Amino acid sequence: MSDQTERDEEHGEIDERVMSRNLDGTLALGPTFRELAKETKEVKTEADLRRLREFIVATPGCETSDLTSGLAMSKKYILQLLERMEDVEKKGKGVKNDPLKYYVRPFDYGEPQGAVQGLINNFGNRPLAWIIHRFR
Repeated sequence: MSDQTERDEEHGEIDERVMSRNLDGTLALGPTFRELAKETKEVKTEADLRRLREFIVATPGCETSDLTSGLAMSKKYILQLLERMEDVEKKGKGVKNDPLKYYVRPFDYGEPQGAVQGLINNFGNRPLAWIIHRFR
């Protein structure tokens, strides 16, 4: 078996990258596959966090079993996501006859920025009419 790759002694090999064609026909190096995979994972995690928050807002007091069946996610993954969510509170001891129940904390209406951020956190990309209807 022979290695036909020529390596620069000073810089080594170029990491595997996405190649893209510019409008003028030239080729450009894009992000590395590692960076692309990391970005894809972050986008998926953010989408899953939004789905989880929306589910808890829609069904306050839900248990872990409700989350796993309603969102089709593993318990381990849901617990990891819940650790990242600062506005979710748990009630219960997490034992038989007293399971953990999850609620999204109401946001602080004190300052306008807090109210706006609370709306964004709790209702994400819902249309404004839906949000107004929800508070009537």
